[in-house]
Amino acid sequence: MKFSPGKLLLFIFVMLLLIIIPYSIFGSGTNIAFNVAIITIFFFISWCLIASIDIIKSSSEVQNKSEPRKKAKFENKSLELLNPELQNNPNNINQSDQTEIFKLVEREEMGKNEFMEDIQRNIKIISITREYEFIGGQIRFKIGLENNTKYSVTSLKITLDLPKALKWILHEPDYERKSDIILIPKLGSREKITVSFYLEPINCVKSTINAIISFYDFKERPHALPMKPKTISITCPIFFTETQANFARVRNIHRKLPHHDRKIFPVIKEENSKAFFKSLLSVLNLYDIKLIRETYSDEDNFGEAWFYGITKVKKNQLVMYVLLDGKNRILEFEVSGTNEEQITAFLAEISNKIRMELLHRGLLTEDDQFYDLRVTILSNLCPYCYNSLSEKEVRDFQEERSLICPSCNVKLNI
Repeated sequence: MKFSPGKLLLFIFVMLLLIIIPYSIFGSGTNIAFNVAIITIFFFISWCLIASIDIIKSSSEVQNKSEPRKKAKFENKSLELLNPELQNNPNNINQSDQTEIFKLVEREEMGKNEFMEDIQRNIKIISITREYEFIGGQIRFKIGLENNTKYSVTSLKITLDLPKALKWILHEPDYERKSDIILIPKLGSREKITVSFYLEPINCVKSTINAIISFYDFKERPHALPMKPKTISITCPIFFTETQANFARVRNIHRKLPHHDRKIFPVIKEENSKAFFKSLLSVLNLYDIKLIRETYSDEDNFGEAWFYGITKVKKNQLVMYVLLDGKNRILEFEVSGTNEEQITAFLAEISNKIRMELLHRGLLTEDDQFYDLRVTILSNLCPYCYNSLSEKEVRDFQEERSLICPSCNVKLNI
């Protein structure tokens, strides 16, 4: 036991007090042996009193120091992390540890009960919204996910089920894609995200898009929620064009129309350029639309054609432009109008019919994809030889940098 100045003064004071008291009681006449015995007893009592104060103080300091360590031991830990420790070292659990563990159990049980109460009240863990719009000759299909709980969910997957008439080109944000599945690592508490899917119509279609959203909750339990099916309608326009129009009038209408979109097809072999051009014109002539102008140069391997049409029901005006650039091996088909859905639908219908016509004429084989150049390149394929393109080459194309297919040496710029 260490004597601080305060303790020393206290000891001297108590000793003096204990010496004075016996003399005042027994007087100075008592023998020396008795007085020594009395002083020794009181000295021992004083020493015990001061030692007890020191022990009580030390015990309090130890308890105060152990409290932060105990808190740190259990702070930010779940039962799932503690269980292995408790199983490996069961004898190291003292009474205070048990108290903290009971608090932890109570905390997790409260969280579990709140989570289950949300489910019992029919509060969905994740809300799913979906909608679509026409943009750039494609369909942008949006799926919104919102976490309604106080806990994060992890390992989310969006499994998309598309009709055959729609081709998935790309998606935003750039989550990892595996086949028809999008992988999202985490959705935080109350967090909301939207994933946009860009779909290329291959033909006119009225069908439903389905999806399954799967994930794990904060207790690592799996869940799977079906998205409410969404019907996609791409109705091909029916034409009934009685009005005659000259080239100047059609060009003027073309400039005033608000929406323009196009598809650019690959001419697989340059020697077939003119046949590709004539095949597309023959498909367009099957509709009740007017061919306004057609030009073609064998010397330049270059051709143009203009068509004008009016839809039967809504009387919407559409202008169609065909361009053949044989030297660059591309066949372009542009549609302009007032209704984006009609433009998207007509482009999809013509794309399908021109492919069938080229197959019929032996200008394509079943193995030839013959999709829009942009669609094929964004699918990591060369539209001419169908060999794979690297991610870097696709990025170069998206950023409008020069791109030449390393397999067939064809320039892939639009």
